[in-house]
Amino acid sequence: MGSVVLSGTLVAGPPQSSSSSFPAGVATYPISNLNGAAGFQRASGIIQRNETFVALTNIGEPGNAVKKATFFYFKCDSPVDLRLTRGDGSGGTVVETAASVHGLFIREFPSGKELTKVELLGTANFEYFVSGNT
Repeated sequence: MGSVVLSGTLVAGPPQSSSSSFPAGVATYPISNLNGAAGFQRASGIIQRNETFVALTNIGEPGNAVKKATFFYFKCDSPVDLRLTRGDGSGGTVVETAASVHGLFIREFPSGKELTKVELLGTANFEYFVSGNT
């Protein structure tokens, strides 16, 4: 079994003036997985370029690496639209659009509402990582 650990800190504050900041207020937000390390049985990630709306490989389809993802990481160098299909918790599906993603996009999915398909519209160099137990 693998393990996904997301760890870091987002720090936002005023510009520095000489050796100190003014005003002194700085916001610090820890970045981590919702429930600590996320275990997984399967994972996939590739780098490629697309110019049309396409489904990302290795997510959701029979025979692919991850049928139901609980963790999704995506990073791109130009704006793209992502369409996410996930379970609705009752055996059906919900389609969501996260429009104009540019840069980093990370999302975790609860049991019963796992990610089953990701589609991308736009032109960008991108990378992604997806993991889950099935």
